[in-house]
Amino acid sequence: MARRRKYSYTKAKRERYLRENRGQGNGLNYKPWLNVQDLASLGRSTRVYSIKTGRTHHFLSDLETNYFYLFDWQEKVIDIREQYPLQREITLDLARKHVIKHPQDNITKEFIDLTTDFLLTLVDRNGNHTFSAITVKYCKDLDNKRVLEKFEIERRYWALKSVEWRIVTERDLPIDIVKNIKWCRSFMDEKSEKIDQIQVTSLLQCFSSADKTTNLVTISTQQDSLLSLEHGSTLKLIKYLLANKQIYIKKACCWMTEATVQDLIINESKVNLLNRGCHVY
Repeated sequence: MARRRKYSYTKAKRERYLRENRGQGNGLNYKPWLNVQDLASLGRSTRVYSIKTGRTHHFLSDLETNYFYLFDWQEKVIDIREQYPLQREITLDLARKHVIKHPQDNITKEFIDLTTDFLLTLVDRNGNHTFSAITVKYCKDLDNKRVLEKFEIERRYWALKSVEWRIVTERDLPIDIVKNIKWCRSFMDEKSEKIDQIQVTSLLQCFSSADKTTNLVTISTQQDSLLSLEHGSTLKLIKYLLANKQIYIKKACCWMTEATVQDLIINESKVNLLNRGCHVY
């Protein structure tokens, strides 16, 4: 969708974006149509590196960033293209047909290229690929008639492409899941050979034998003492196991530091891969 720009949108600027192949490619080679330098965003602009895509992503609000953490975490999502441009000739035609004013720079009168916040590539269990287009918006903005008009262009565009399109807001975001992802995410790039298997085995045994209502932070402290480890070592190991999906938290609303043993699911298949020294990302 259109956003406020730091400077006027001109024909020369658009031609530069096209020369730079913005909005083209996928995975590591994708370049978003807009990056954090291009706009005066209403929230905090952020850059986040993804191991999944191998590149740095550009987000124009905290809400976009939080949704990215969620999508990047999901195994069914295999590519994330943010600030994805819609073909302007199609959006102009849709606007004309349905009597909707197309976004236009107030000064230069150049028609602004609409973008969708996320275009996800999904894979199912049979290896089939599908796409999902997602627009991120705060609830308060959905009362704005002009915003809804722009969304109608976007909706019709993706319908023409036979791609699922939906709007998500802060109310749809499972914030505790996102907090947990952010809490352990830095451990996604840890190499399995750096992990002490004795500590992993001891921790998993502890999970099996401990009182189910015991807090994970308490278990972490106990394990550090039992194995004469530096304070916080077991908590880091728990972060690693979570980051690499060898353990899960059952309850979507459960903040990690409040979780207990009964909130855990152990992913035996990935733990077995870890024990054989394999990467499990």
